[in-house]
Amino acid sequence: MTTIIDDIEAFNQHGFLLCASGLTPDQLSKIAATLDADGAARPTHSRSNTVYAARDLFARLPALLRQAEEEPLVTLASKLAGTPVRPTKATFFDKRQGANWTLPLHQDLTITVAAQAEVAGYTHWSMKAGVPHVQPPVAILENIVALRIHLDDCPEENGALEVVPGSHRLGRINPEELRRMHCAGETVACPAAAGEVLAMRPLLVHGSRKSSIPARRRVLHIEYCGETLDSPLQWPVWNR
Repeated sequence: MTTIIDDIEAFNQHGFLLCASGLTPDQLSKIAATLDADGAARPTHSRSNTVYAARDLFARLPALLRQAEEEPLVTLASKLAGTPVRPTKATFFDKRQGANWTLPLHQDLTITVAAQAEVAGYTHWSMKAGVPHVQPPVAILENIVALRIHLDDCPEENGALEVVPGSHRLGRINPEELRRMHCAGETVACPAAAGEVLAMRPLLVHGSRKSSIPARRRVLHIEYCGETLDSPLQWPVWNR
């Protein structure tokens, strides 16, 4: 683990980097309290009435948006991106007993926008949790940095993220190639301690296994970007 952003070259080469978040214990507690107060929820995903994921959190959690815009997270994301960025999307994952799952290898190809508009290169429109989603051109995805903030210890046996190093440089990858990567065992696990951040590019191929221990694994996944979308598309604007 690196404790300062002194390995940006490795991040750009491999597509991920485990680093210290710089968040104080009080800041981590406040983030957890914000999520708990929301119930994590009005969930978009649940199993057996147990919430395990909630998306587009900024739309209803202004406190979380402020935390994402402030130090140290926005500076960390900006340094990795190589340009000033702003938070664009937040998703919460809560893997635990009663809500345990396997996530197949995939890429994160979708962004959120303020409103739908037909623009060349923006495809696969959908509405999720009341927010328009779209797959943008690869050039936009290549400039997004995601910070996965671990609120609990996440050893490999607790469903730690598994990634295919360097795969973010391959553009959009078809399902057949994803299956080949899975069968070839090209992934590496990214265990993390509570308070650590796994920074990654959304085009990085990643997935996770079920947790094999009776422990909670909460991860707040925040995406940042400094790019301007093609007019008239705009990033979401939330009430703070």
